Amino acid sequence: MHRQRGFNLIEVMAAALILSVGLLGLAGLQVSTLKNTQNASSRQQASFQVYELLERMRSNRDAARRGDYADVSTDCNTPPDPVCDTGSNCTDTELAHYDLYTVQCGNITTSTSVQNSGVQAQLPGGALTVSCPVSCAAGVQIRLEWVERLGDRQVADTLGAEGELMEVLLQAVL
Repeated sequence: MHRQRGFNLIEVMAAALILSVGLLGLAGLQVSTLKNTQNASSRQQASFQVYELLERMRSNRDAARRGDYADVSTDCNTPPDPVCDTGSNCTDTELAHYDLYTVQCGNITTSTSVQNSGVQAQLPGGALTVSCPVSCAAGVQIRLEWVERLGDRQVADTLGAEGELMEVLLQAVL
């Protein structure tokens, strides 16, 4: 009888190939899970920011019904003047501008560190707008848009973007 040699080596190589393909699959699942977790976190943060602004508007109802929150452009490089912290003597309109700045840009601090609590810091490409479809006394729309990362590189290349534009739209009566 002639004894076969090398058969065990082929089995080991086949097992190594199968194992490596399986590990690559697990790595792909891990990357997908991380992307989905980040996107879910962005959606949750967007919802939190929209409701934060709505509660600020409800606490400053007269200014909100006058439209002081609507169609206001917020520049994060220029903090509102005056800063309407606790104990400040601000008008309703000044408080409305302070609220918009705080939600869009983050809390005003005396340090030069980067703001990290506002829409622009929390959500990539985040933009917050308030509008009144009929009149602000009848109701408001709070719209928050941001860019969510795409998982498929081909889709991103086709669209010419790194992500998909996402939106949270809240309509409420004050």
